[in-house]
Amino acid sequence: MIRILLHGYEPKEKPDARFYEAMRQLSAIGNNINQLAVKANTLGFIDTPMLKAEALRWHKFQADIEAVFLRPGESNLKWQ
Repeated sequence: MIRILLHGYEPKEKPDARFYEAMRQLSAIGNNINQLAVKANTLGFIDTPMLKAEALRWHKFQADIEAVFLRPGESNLKWQ
């Protein structure tokens, strides 16, 4: 910790559970896409329904991540 500070870096707080769940989902999607690639190389064709399902899953995941981590939330501030 002290070495990090001496080198001019500020440590970040440990991410909350949402981060780890998002990383788990991302890993699962990546594994499924890898399985599709292996299957395509082995058999010479692409499993189109599975590919479409994983593409939809990826787009939903991306939208969820944007909603949770990037879009501004409601403010409790009162404007006068």
